[in-house]
Amino acid sequence: MPKILNFFDDAYYINLDSRVDRRKLFETQCKEIGIEAKRFSAIQPGFDVIPPNALKELKLFEPMTDEIRYRKYRIKANGIGCTLSHKAVIKQARDQELQNILIFEDDCKFLPAWQSEIESVVADLNQVDWDVVYFGGELNSDTISITDNLNLVVNGGVYCNHAYAVNKRFFDTIVNFDINWCPSPIDIFFLNYPSNLRKYVVSKKLLAIQESDWSDLRNENSNDSQIQLINSWKRFVK
Repeated sequence: MPKILNFFDDAYYINLDSRVDRRKLFETQCKEIGIEAKRFSAIQPGFDVIPPNALKELKLFEPMTDEIRYRKYRIKANGIGCTLSHKAVIKQARDQELQNILIFEDDCKFLPAWQSEIESVVADLNQVDWDVVYFGGELNSDTISITDNLNLVVNGGVYCNHAYAVNKRFFDTIVNFDINWCPSPIDIFFLNYPSNLRKYVVSKKLLAIQESDWSDLRNENSNDSQIQLINSWKRFVK
């Protein structure tokens, strides 16, 4: 099977069955940039998957109206579904003995810089050790330059996993982590994983942001997310 961008073994995008609008929009973008990403039907679990420690956290908000309670429990369950979906995609890559994999979420919005910069970014991956590479997100700490097109995340990490890739050597770490330890969207796991045990890199140019629309994960509109992502890249990537 030909490699994607002459480097990645496969590519997937995660999409809820109910979000046909996002599916169409994302697949249209993929055609425009020449990437074939397979669809993974996102996992949307019920409240019964919420682990005990997360339930304790939710009960701190009591008393709540039924409407507020449902919303908070739904958000928590959606976060777990997000994590389970990413873990499942990576497990599949591991089971197929792939070397690496591209992963997108269906709200990913490719910037014009993707077309002009992605080949240079990928070429630089051959020069460095890496576990995860982010093409966009919300950084929360400084990074240092390691190539012409890549920076290393020394401490902290990146919120949002709408456009990233994972190297084979990090597959087991993600697949095997205990969901009870991190019952949240998977970016919280990445953020809290010890910095001395991982190598996260980011593209110097911001290549992908998120669409501003209704977020099933947050159960609200994400109209301010684009500004946050752009500003974080300007602040922490030099």
